[in-house]
Amino acid sequence: MFFQLARQEAISLRNIICAWRAVGLKPFNPTPILQKYKPKMPPFASLTNEGGVRVNIELQPDLA
Repeated sequence: MFFQLARQEAISLRNIICAWRAVGLKPFNPTPILQKYKPKMPPFASLTNEGGVRVNIELQPDLA
């Protein structure tokens, strides 16, 4: 009973349209989602050289 009441209130045309807009589907705009999940730091590779020293190599953004 409570589920049906909540469902009827939540699944409205207005909520559906707002949700599609918020995730950038209508109109198409992926920027908000891409910015939300964009890495905070540049990607890097980590390896150990012959001397046993750990070496971090920061990757260039255009190559990552």
